[in-house]
Amino acid sequence: MADIIVVASQPVIQVIETPAPGPVQVIEALIPGPPGVKGPVGESVTVFTHDYALFVTEGQQPYCFPYAATLLGFSAYLRVAADADVVMDVNVNGVSIFADPADRPRILAGEHLLSEIALNVPIVGTDLLRIDLDDVGSTLSGEDLSAYVRHERTV
Repeated sequence: MADIIVVASQPVIQVIETPAPGPVQVIEALIPGPPGVKGPVGESVTVFTHDYALFVTEGQQPYCFPYAATLLGFSAYLRVAADADVVMDVNVNGVSIFADPADRPRILAGEHLLSEIALNVPIVGTDLLRIDLDDVGSTLSGEDLSAYVRHERTV
């Protein structure tokens, strides 16, 4: 399924949903820039969603990049806050992009939002991007997570 949002006769955002079994979805939003060698270039956001109560898991829905890109930022939103930190990990081909586990992104206990943290991680086409949930709280795990990975296609 693809929806295109048009403003002033120009496509502004193209949303591509990748169906996933169960409560997880991956959505890519393309913010077009000038045309590149193989199509539009510019920043995009890939959205990983996990509906319902969170549980510790390796990413259930990997996203296979169809082109070379640079990961620029990571942010997340939790509709129902957890009673302890929700710790996430960003993996490329099964390897964390964070050398120190203490640097992994987290939504603090009782909070709903993780503001964007800057990244500068080059990837190649066919790399698999996955978001793991390493810790989700103790009694109240939190619910309905959306994790956003901002990236830019490299030409």
